[in-house]
Amino acid sequence: METLVLVMAGGKASRLGGLVKPLLRVCGKTILERVVDAALPLTSRIVVAVAGGHSRLVARRAHELLVDTIYTPGMGYARDLGIALASLRPGPVLVLPADTPFLDTNILYRIIKESTSIDAGVVTVKGCRGYLGVSMFKTRNTGKWADIAIDDCSKLIDIDDFNDLAKALTRCS
Repeated sequence: METLVLVMAGGKASRLGGLVKPLLRVCGKTILERVVDAALPLTSRIVVAVAGGHSRLVARRAHELLVDTIYTPGMGYARDLGIALASLRPGPVLVLPADTPFLDTNILYRIIKESTSIDAGVVTVKGCRGYLGVSMFKTRNTGKWADIAIDDCSKLIDIDDFNDLAKALTRCS
């Protein structure tokens, strides 16, 4: 069964003064576009979950990228993730955050491949700075979780604050 990709794009970006993280430009593209580009070779369906005050802007950009959107209530990451997952068809779902501009297809393939050999319904990715919101939901029965470590620090960077954004932008030159 094909893996569906769910991009979580509903954060408030409070540590970035409310900037719309998925729409920030890093190395010439929005972060959302970069995440979608990395996921496109993996699947025929990408869904972007949006919430909050900027949801229409993010949904419009997702539409321009020819991906589906769903709206969640903006009640926090875990709750919105649960609502988004419940609204999708059964089967494996790779969850990606919309604030990781340097994910690439090879890393995502590796995550999917390693996840298949682990006896757990959910496999989360632990990067160089800890968890960053990349998870493989092999089943909706989330009783058993496992972690995999991916130590490619150049790819697993998330933008949480202005310092992270500045570091990401220096990689473009």
